[in-house]
Amino acid sequence: MRSNQIRLAVPSRSVPPSELSELLAKVEDLPTPYREALLPAIAEAMEQAKYRGNALALATEALERLRLELEVTRFDLDLTRIEREAARSA
Repeated sequence: MRSNQIRLAVPSRSVPPSELSELLAKVEDLPTPYREALLPAIAEAMEQAKYRGNALALATEALERLRLELEVTRFDLDLTRIEREAARSA
């Protein structure tokens, strides 16, 4: 089994953390000058949170793929040992 054939479903974090959503809601209730000053920073924080969530999802997928490949390799190694022992005893 080749690694490019293994595809695991790992959801991406397209939804911002609830804390940031709550902060955004509170900032939207502020007077205009304060809101305009804070909204770009919140937008950047949400973008970074989304990026980190996607990076975490990719890393999780890569680790799962590695674990699966290790299991396949262990199975293959065990089978090879059994075949070698059978060939020696024959």
